[in-house]
Amino acid sequence: MSSTQAPMLSAQNVAVGSIRRAEVRSYAGRLYWLEWRPQEQFHVICSLVNGACIDVTKKPYSPASKVHEYGGGAYCVTDTDVVFVNAQDQAIYCQRRDAQGMPQLLLARANCRYGDLVFDAARSRLLCVEEEHDKGVDNRLIAVCLTTGKRQILAQGRDFYAAPTASLDGRQLAWLSWDLPHMPWQQCDLSEAILDVHGLPLEPRKLGLLDEAFAEPRYSPSGVLYCLSDRSGWWNIYCARHGDLQPMGSLKADVGGLSWRLGQCHFDFLDARRLVFSYHHMGQGELACLHVDTGLLQSIAPAGHWWRSICCSQGRLAALGDGVMASERLFVANVGASMEVLLESSHQHPSRMTVAQHFSFTCHDGGLGHGYFYPPVGPAVNRAPLLVRAHGGPVSASTGAYSSETQYWSQRGYALVDVNYRGSSGYGCAYRQSLHQRWGDLDWRDCQAAALAVVQNEAVDPTRMVIRGSSAGGLTALNAWRLSGAFKAATSLYGVTDLARLALQTHKYERGYLQWLVGDLEQHKARYRDRSPMYETQAGTGAVMMFQGVLDKVVPVDQARLLKKRFRALGRVCEYVELADEGHGIAKAYNRRLQLETEYAFYQKVLAG
Repeated sequence: MSSTQAPMLSAQNVAVGSIRRAEVRSYAGRLYWLEWRPQEQFHVICSLVNGACIDVTKKPYSPASKVHEYGGGAYCVTDTDVVFVNAQDQAIYCQRRDAQGMPQLLLARANCRYGDLVFDAARSRLLCVEEEHDKGVDNRLIAVCLTTGKRQILAQGRDFYAAPTASLDGRQLAWLSWDLPHMPWQQCDLSEAILDVHGLPLEPRKLGLLDEAFAEPRYSPSGVLYCLSDRSGWWNIYCARHGDLQPMGSLKADVGGLSWRLGQCHFDFLDARRLVFSYHHMGQGELACLHVDTGLLQSIAPAGHWWRSICCSQGRLAALGDGVMASERLFVANVGASMEVLLESSHQHPSRMTVAQHFSFTCHDGGLGHGYFYPPVGPAVNRAPLLVRAHGGPVSASTGAYSSETQYWSQRGYALVDVNYRGSSGYGCAYRQSLHQRWGDLDWRDCQAAALAVVQNEAVDPTRMVIRGSSAGGLTALNAWRLSGAFKAATSLYGVTDLARLALQTHKYERGYLQWLVGDLEQHKARYRDRSPMYETQAGTGAVMMFQGVLDKVVPVDQARLLKKRFRALGRVCEYVELADEGHGIAKAYNRRLQLETEYAFYQKVLAG
C-alpha cells in the first residue's frame, strides 16, 4: 500500500460511520435537522448555533415517529420550542430551542402515534397526523394547542391523512387523504378549506383531477397553494389558481420522490417570487431555483448530488444531499452564490473510492432498464466477482450517491450493480407504472439483464455473480437466484418470501399494495404462488443467506423462518441470522457490523467453491 492510499474500510467503520441525517428545518435563521446515531442507537434533533453543532434533544428521548410504520415528520420548530414525537412512547413533547431544561409532555393518548408535525404559527398550534391502534387502525388529522395540549380533530373518515399545511395568515388549510387499496403516489386527494374562528375547516374542496396523485402541498409567503402532481407523467410543481392547478413549468424529470415517509420537503420558497426545488432525471440529481413570474430556471448546486431535504428561511437555502464523494452533506447558500458545506460524513481517499457510472440496458422483452455500475478498487484480478443489488420499495430507487457500504464491497474486489429495474422511481410515471401486476417477475428479469449487460461490457466473471436485496428487494434477489440460474448465491435482508401470506399479514399502510403489484389475491392465487420463493420445489444448487429482525412489522419474521425451514428440507444451503432487537431494517451498529462480516464470509465461501 502506498503512503498516500487510505486504509481499507472495515465493517466496523461502515457500521459506526453510518450517521444518517434527515428533515432539515429552519426557523428564525437557525438550522435544525434529525440525526440517527447507530453507535448510540438513538435519534437526536441537532441545531447549528454560531457555527457549532448542538444537541437540542438528549437521551433518553429519541425523536422518531412510527405512523404508517415508516414514520417521518417527527418534529417541528416553533417560536420557543422544538416539538417532537418520542420513539419509545409515541407521545409529543416540547423542548426549549436552546436545549435548556427537560422536555415537557404536550400530548399522550393510549395506543396513539403521531407524525407529520407542522407548526401553525398564526394560531400557535401544532398540526399533525394521529394514528390510533385499538381494535383496528384509525388515522385522522388533528391540531394541538401548544399552551394547553388540547386536541382538535380537523379531518377524519378516510383511511389515511398526510401533509397538513396552513397559510401564514392562518386562514387556509390544505392536506392529503386517500383510501385503500391505493398508495399515496397512485391516487390521493388534495383538499383545501377556509378555517373558521375556532381553526376548524369549513366545507373542504378537492383540487385537481380524479385519480390524480399529489405530494407535498405547501403555501407560498403570499398565500398561494403549491404542490407536486404527476398528471404530466412526471412529478412536477403546480400552483392553485382560478379554481384549478396550473403547472409551474414542464420538466421531463421527477421533482422529489415517493411518499414512503411523512414530512418530506423537496421544494420551498425563498420568497414570494422564487422557489427552490430538487429533481432527478436519468440517474442525475439537480437543485434549481425557479422564478415563478418569468419561468426562469437557474441551477444552483454542484453536480453529482442527490437532494433529500431542503428548506429556506430569510432568503437563504439549506439542503441535505448525498454526493458521489461524501454523503449526508448539509449545504447552505444565498442563491446565486456558491454553496457552503456545513457538515458532511467522512469519506475515503480517492485512491480507495469507486464512483457510480449510470448505464442503460436492454431487458429480456426489448424494454429499457437503468442502473449504476461500480468498478472494483480492491485487489486486481482478471475478472472480478459481481454483486447485484435490488432496492426495496419496490417502486423506490437507488442513486449514485456515496455509500460506505458500496466502498466496503468495492475495496474487497467486487464489482457492483445497483439495478433500477422497471417500476423504479425517478424515470417518470410510465417507467414506474410498468411494474403494475408484474412484481415478482419483471424485477428479477431486469436484474438478470443488467448483470448480463455488465458482463458483456466490463471485466466481470459471469461464473461468480451473486445478488442481494432488502425488503421488497429480498423477493427480487431470491427469485433471481432460484429462477435465472445466473447467480451462485443470494442474500435476503428482511425480505418478502410469501406474497399471499404478506397480503394477509402486512400493516394497514401497505394492505392494498400487493393488489397493484401482483393482482387480486383471489383471482390470481397461482400468480402469487409462482412468484413466491416459499413454494420452491426444486433442490437446486447455490446458497442463500437471510437476515431477519424479530420485531419487523412490515415483513413479519415468520416469512424468513418458514423459508429457512423449506429450503433446508429441499437440501438447499440456507444460512440464517435472526436479530432479536431489530425491526424492518438493520439500524444498530453492532448488527450492521455482524451483517457485513457474515455476508462477506458467506460470498467468499460460496464463490471459492
